[in-house]
Amino acid sequence: MSRPVWERAMRRAILLAQRGYPAVAPNPAVGAVLVRNGEIVAEGWHREYGGPHAEINCLADAARRGVEPEHCTLLVTLEPCNHHGKTPPCTEAILRAGIRHVVVGCADPTPKAAGGADFLRRHGVRVEVGLLAQTCKELIADFLHWQTGDLPFLTLKMAASLDGFIATRTGKSRWLTGPAARERVHLLRSRNHAVLIGGGTLRADDPLLNVRPADFPTPFPGSAPVAASGVGAVPASEKGIGLNGVSPPDAFRLSGRSGARSAYLWPDLEWPQTVSQPVAVVLGNRALNPAALPRLLRERGRDLIFVTASNSPLAGQRELLAVYGAELLCFSLSGSSQSVAEPGRTGGGFSRQDLREILARLRTQFGLHRILCEGGGRLGLSLLQAGLVQEFELHQAPLLMADRQAVNLFDGLAPTAPDDALRLQLLQVGSLGGDIISRYACSNPQAASSAD
Repeated sequence: MSRPVWERAMRRAILLAQRGYPAVAPNPAVGAVLVRNGEIVAEGWHREYGGPHAEINCLADAARRGVEPEHCTLLVTLEPCNHHGKTPPCTEAILRAGIRHVVVGCADPTPKAAGGADFLRRHGVRVEVGLLAQTCKELIADFLHWQTGDLPFLTLKMAASLDGFIATRTGKSRWLTGPAARERVHLLRSRNHAVLIGGGTLRADDPLLNVRPADFPTPFPGSAPVAASGVGAVPASEKGIGLNGVSPPDAFRLSGRSGARSAYLWPDLEWPQTVSQPVAVVLGNRALNPAALPRLLRERGRDLIFVTASNSPLAGQRELLAVYGAELLCFSLSGSSQSVAEPGRTGGGFSRQDLREILARLRTQFGLHRILCEGGGRLGLSLLQAGLVQEFELHQAPLLMADRQAVNLFDGLAPTAPDDALRLQLLQVGSLGGDIISRYACSNPQAASSAD
């Protein structure tokens, strides 16, 4: 079979693997498909921590469909495990199924689970490793991160104009990006255990930070679930999406050609079969106004964690928060000069070490292994400076504000040369509904040194 056929099948397995976010944590997300005569005839993914792995679910799907695995090739995003953990080795199940050809995306990097490819080869199975290897490795970036310490995998998402502003001089930011990009944000939320913001964002936007599929009735790219009646060829939509959102006033918007085709990003996203609502985490010190409580507390109090300094005004409102079921996490600040100054607050803020301890506590105490930060530029920059961000996703709208008094994406550094600036690694860039989406990998020097 030709390489394009195998790549198409592996991309389907990659998409399936993402259905496991965030339930599989701290295990890796893995997808698998069975291919016969150039068609995908069965599929599976790792659904939840402690549950059957992707290969086992794929074989179970084959049994339901009456597919004989011995006549198929198995494609799996991660090397099949060869050890007894919470489940038996997938390699033994592959042998029992009679499969003679396995194509693997990336080798398992952990000594405990590695060796599956060699085991299968010793038992007469033809195994090929490395198809779309880099993409498959990105799938398990969170898993690799969890092996190095106690911090969650943190994705920072921000939206800005082409000239780098997140709001007008009056503070208006709804809506910079179009509906397709905004739907992607909700899809990202569904793949994380928590959404993190700062107190300034809470006051300015009064967000709910939940997943709301009903807000997006138009079937944007990647949003349609797979039909249950059959598998077959992988669907690929190339329909362009127009901008239907309301722009911030007085901005110069750049328009594209009508009906232009959009380039879609990896990872493509689709609505999960069951929406998992993330926990909301608010990092701040200012007291809440009892007469005008945020919607987040009133409507989602039982899924809300406030994080604050032990001696802050917010720390004195524990009883008020408890009425709505919200958690309050208090920390004694380190008092470091390298601190985060919350907008509107004097007397310093959260240092780099504070932020690290807070994130570690969110993972170890609350099991929040994957966190999406939608906070403002000040919190985002502080997390980047501290080396606590693993991925940065920037949504850029085709508009120019050209106003020095508009709100900058980031502000606070003063590099004297380009080498002094924070440098990121571009992973992927593309367009979605007319907006530019770019993903970056971030180095984590502070986090790595703290984990040693």
